[in-house]
Amino acid sequence: LLLESNTDFYNRIFDIRLNNQKETGSGRLIFWNTIFNLWYNGNFFNLLFGFGFDEMANAIYDQTGLRVLAHNEFFTQLAQNGLIGLVLLIFFMKSLFKFIQSRKKMSSYRISITYFFIYVSLMLTQGGFWFFPEIYLALITYKLQKEYVQSKKIIK
Repeated sequence: LLLESNTDFYNRIFDIRLNNQKETGSGRLIFWNTIFNLWYNGNFFNLLFGFGFDEMANAIYDQTGLRVLAHNEFFTQLAQNGLIGLVLLIFFMKSLFKFIQSRKKMSSYRISITYFFIYVSLMLTQGGFWFFPEIYLALITYKLQKEYVQSKKIIK
């Protein structure tokens, strides 16, 4: 409905700018390619520990004229903090998923797993650690844990 009724939304989805002039998209693929090439062509230290924020943002600026992040937290971590940062992020995400999965019988499980997938989609399409999504994640997982602890007390 929105696609058919809202011209601005339609133009954004199909990347129509300046009276049907089509550009190359939102630039995310360019950002990701730039970031990956920066990391891949780095020395051993850069492969492990990354380049830091400034060098990563400068690489994207040199390529696109925009000083932005990669718009994907996994690529950002790879370039900014290297393999170590990416592995730690993946470990965090896997641990969070296991934490939620181990509490399937709790009443807030469904909101927790739903929010987890929303959180992952945010990381894949926008990146960054934002205050409000992080607070919501903390509150939801806190509620899930409290229910889990309560259920253990009731069983005993």
